Amino acid sequence: MRLTRLGQFRTVEADMFRGHKVPGPIIFAVNYAVNARVTYAVKVIDSKAARIAGAAFFVVFLVGHRMARADEFQLHGSIGGLHAVGEPQQSQYGFGVGGIAAGELTLAKIVGLQLELSGFGLASGNQPAVSTGIAPHGAGLDIGAMAGVRLHPFGAHRVAGLWLDGNGGVAFTGAVVRPTFDTHVGYDFRVGRGRLDVGPFVGYTQVFQPSDTLVPGDAHIAWIGVHFALGAPPQRGDRDRDTVFDDEDACPDVPGIRTADPKTNGCPRGDRDGDMVFDDEDACPEVPGIRTSDPKTNGCPRSDRDNDTVFDDEDACPDVPGVRTTDPKTNGCPPAGDQVRLEGDKILLDDIIHFDIDSPRVPHLSWPIIRKVADFIKANPDVLEIDIEGHADETGTTEHNLILSRMRADAVKKIIVEYGVDEKRITTHAYGESRPKVPGHAEDQLKLNRRVEFTVTRSRARPQELTPVEPASPGGTP
Repeated sequence: MRLTRLGQFRTVEADMFRGHKVPGPIIFAVNYAVNARVTYAVKVIDSKAARIAGAAFFVVFLVGHRMARADEFQLHGSIGGLHAVGEPQQSQYGFGVGGIAAGELTLAKIVGLQLELSGFGLASGNQPAVSTGIAPHGAGLDIGAMAGVRLHPFGAHRVAGLWLDGNGGVAFTGAVVRPTFDTHVGYDFRVGRGRLDVGPFVGYTQVFQPSDTLVPGDAHIAWIGVHFALGAPPQRGDRDRDTVFDDEDACPDVPGIRTADPKTNGCPRGDRDGDMVFDDEDACPEVPGIRTSDPKTNGCPRSDRDNDTVFDDEDACPDVPGVRTTDPKTNGCPPAGDQVRLEGDKILLDDIIHFDIDSPRVPHLSWPIIRKVADFIKANPDVLEIDIEGHADETGTTEHNLILSRMRADAVKKIIVEYGVDEKRITTHAYGESRPKVPGHAEDQLKLNRRVEFTVTRSRARPQELTPVEPASPGGTP
């Protein structure tokens, strides 16, 4: 096969008149006519074939590119040196250079379909013409358009690496279109963290020569050069198979969960104290505790501020030592005295301390219940401070009722101190008519609002508790 059109048609001419004595002008005329007619026909045929092949290549390439996702489409390029192998081309042509460009649609990371454009040129050789009737060869040129398959044997597990391809299509050698085939083998290396792959390759191209030509014989071309590609995207590994990729997994070798914190993303949910409450929801991650519905106490141990063995979450009096009872209102509170008991921070009485209308005097019938309050305070040394709150009904002005309620609180304090309670453990505050116990204007209702109440404001478990602040007097400071 010959890659130059000029040499081919000179061969036709020589073949027609070989062995015949024909005058020179006739040879020239026939030669001109045959070459002109054949050249025109070949040009027309080759031109149409070239346009059809080029259009088909472009359409297939465009459709394949649009169908591919960004991580499935790869681009390849190769530059290399080449030489014909096998006679007669090995002697007829010298060394040459060539280039290849291909677009690949990868399927399943291992195999890809590709379209290829190639081109190469061979320098003319030094072989003398076979006979005087055949012109010596010039440089050989070839443009190929092919489709084929590219294999990545290790593509399922890594990027770059070994690859090989095979392609078939047409080659344009001068004005002649011929079938062609090529294959390549290479090994790429990934450069940096992007998609650039570079590596060596070797290749082989064969351009088929029809058997009915004057000098049948396919062209065999060997390649060696450098391949470069916009290869497969970097594979995002997941060694621990926790669906968090290694490049964003803070614990890539231990299965975990996805979080918004880069320092813990992909790490298992920690439980440093081993209490079955994970650290990310444990309010006390260093101390074993229990699960609760309160985020402030979830994972914390059950506290017992007053150390009475009744945990605070079930202790009705968490700041005063008490005893366990079956009544949620008194569980963990000090044992109830006669007509006196502690619920929460309130000392409650089964009776009331009576006050007459517009009077701070404590009737003698109420002294026994006040004594029981004093005995209860003395029996519970963990109660450090009691506040006596004085109240009045709505009779009278606001300022008068505030003063009256203070006098009532002071009067009860005086009696409690007389019964042996340290005066430093008692404080008083006045609230006037601002906090009625019951609503209404009838005497029975007003009688219940003329009262004092007892509140535990400090205990050993809560020594820094602030005392209540009484409302300001309308006329100034109370």
